[in-house]
Amino acid sequence: MASQLLLEIGTEELPASFIEPALAHLVERIGGLLDELQIAHAPLEVGGTPRRLALWSREVADRQEDLEEVRTGPAVKAAFDAEGRPTKAAEGFARGAGVSVEDLFRVETPKGEYLAARVIRAGRDTLAVLADALPGVLGSVPFRKSMRWGSGTTTFGRPVRGLCALFGAEVIPFDFAGLRSGRTVSGHRLMAPDTFEVRDIDSYLRGMELGFVVVDIEERRRRIRGLLSGLAAEAGGRLVPNEALVEEVANLVEHPWAALGSFDPANLELPREVLLSSMTKHQRYFAFEDASGRLMPVFGVVYNTKVRDAKVVVHGNQRVLRARLHDAGFFYAEDRKRTLAERVADLSRVTFLGELESVGVGADLRSRAWRVEELAGFISRLAYPGDEDTMRDARRAAKLAKTDLVTQMVGEFPDLQGTIGMYYGRADGESEEVAVAIGEHYAPRGAADAPAKSPAGICVALADKLDLIAACFAVSLIPTGNKDPYGLRRAALGVLKTLDAAGLDLNLRSLCKLAVRTLHGSTDQAKVHTGLSGDGATDVVERLAEPILEFIGGRLRAELLERHRTDIVDAVMAAGYDRPQDARRRVEALAAIAQEADLAPLGEAFKRINNILTKNAAEAEQAGAFELATTSQEEERRLGELAVELQQGMAEQLAAGDYRGALAYLIRLQQPLDAFFTAVMVMHEDVAVRRNRLALLQALRESFASVADISRVHVSRA
Repeated sequence: MASQLLLEIGTEELPASFIEPALAHLVERIGGLLDELQIAHAPLEVGGTPRRLALWSREVADRQEDLEEVRTGPAVKAAFDAEGRPTKAAEGFARGAGVSVEDLFRVETPKGEYLAARVIRAGRDTLAVLADALPGVLGSVPFRKSMRWGSGTTTFGRPVRGLCALFGAEVIPFDFAGLRSGRTVSGHRLMAPDTFEVRDIDSYLRGMELGFVVVDIEERRRRIRGLLSGLAAEAGGRLVPNEALVEEVANLVEHPWAALGSFDPANLELPREVLLSSMTKHQRYFAFEDASGRLMPVFGVVYNTKVRDAKVVVHGNQRVLRARLHDAGFFYAEDRKRTLAERVADLSRVTFLGELESVGVGADLRSRAWRVEELAGFISRLAYPGDEDTMRDARRAAKLAKTDLVTQMVGEFPDLQGTIGMYYGRADGESEEVAVAIGEHYAPRGAADAPAKSPAGICVALADKLDLIAACFAVSLIPTGNKDPYGLRRAALGVLKTLDAAGLDLNLRSLCKLAVRTLHGSTDQAKVHTGLSGDGATDVVERLAEPILEFIGGRLRAELLERHRTDIVDAVMAAGYDRPQDARRRVEALAAIAQEADLAPLGEAFKRINNILTKNAAEAEQAGAFELATTSQEEERRLGELAVELQQGMAEQLAAGDYRGALAYLIRLQQPLDAFFTAVMVMHEDVAVRRNRLALLQALRESFASVADISRVHVSRA
């Protein structure tokens, strides 16, 4: 038999970002509990609003299945005496397991032969299991910030005000947060605040709908989209797409209603991004545009409570937006009284990273701007050699990029840093290339954001992120666990994404060294490229650049693992990832070869090659070059011929970047290599023979060393 399961946790207003993670946790914990205890169940469904978290399942077995377990007892040698009679140890074990001694059987374990018993544990009623488990499940729900209330010690995202828990027709009895579970719930806080009793899932959902609560999150989103479409038609325009805002607003309301407001068209003279930030990020209003893409002086507001006259809602929201846009207009006018160039000196009064003073590095924003300017110039020479215009634009943009941080507009709209600098740069008469680079230098700001596209913007964006990482590493502010207060992981991903999108196969190790050397003030380009310095800077560069390279490499590995096998990625990265674009191509090539042939045996063979060469490293160094003419066995000769062909062919293919063609030799190598290890003794008693065979193995390993460490490939083809 099966019954319905229904759980609702009534709360005070939960932040929008708390709801869906909490529901996902409930599904994971309760679903895992039912599976672990072998309680059959239909899929778990969830719904949530700012004032409730709900979970239900249409069918859950009334009882656990009987659980069978094999319980291990004493060792056989301790369980029987010399005559084969059971000892007290055996009898006690049988008694504790609830079986007779005759029912015991023997099992082999890593420690030897032991007695065992098969124990059947009768399943419990699901109602009792849930009553025991639910307090712990509710107490384990993770929130970004939890709180306590009253005199209790329970923590939750917001104070819990009601518990409804039903299994079939019965209440699941338990206590949590000073409340006793029951069968009553309430509707919308203002439109249907009275409680009502719930009999089952359908009566719950029907009661919620009658109580002006749309429990299903996706249904609320669908209704919001429909309301916004209606507002767009009313305004005679189209909605500015913002699915993230739809998802957020859906978790701010229990039942969506919407109205169209307006603002003074004169505000359209402000930058588009200022208007959008004022509406969408600060007030969570929806923006509309005309057919040409120009913003319209209207906005959509989604609200939670139905009112007799929507004009009241519109009037209040228009007053709020009017004040915010008035402030934005004032800040814009005040900021324009000084150019970005005139604000450069102001950066010296703003601290970037105070800890840098402990290592003798300028900790203010002006010092950072100088470093980014120098670094952007170096990068431009590497990325666009001979392009003096790009170098000039990149340096100018880097010098001005941080100046909008000391404007009133960015003080009010911090999410627009960089963007405001672009608008002000244009207004100051800076070239379009410089203005665009200022606007792009933070890009990509997140996983969904596009990287910089202009040459100068690419150089400044790379310089900005590399300087941030180098500065934090210099004072040991390195991310640990899930803590990354300075956004270094995002910066590292930004470096990789920018290089990839621009098609720049720059050497990441060189970029890391440039960043560290620039951080410590050594800007002489000859020193940067040769690594020569008499002041100890080289030691600092080597000490810091390597962990920075490994840190960025970790982000590259994570990116590659989203599409490829772990062993393939690790094999390639073991051969080096100084050039990320090159590493990506090598992974693609090795993955393609692994689809055609089973490389696991080759991985084992190369592991054997590594072991032999490592164990006999001293003699391998003295072996010299492999001589095909001195081979003495057929298997040795065949492998040697292929090795010679492989060395010549791979050199040409690698020079042309044809990794797919170079790695195709792996397929041909399998059989000769197997035959070699089967028939040939590498460590022959004759020194000349032995060293020639070591030279052969060394030649094979070195042929692939720049592409992948084949010994790390260990998964058979599916």
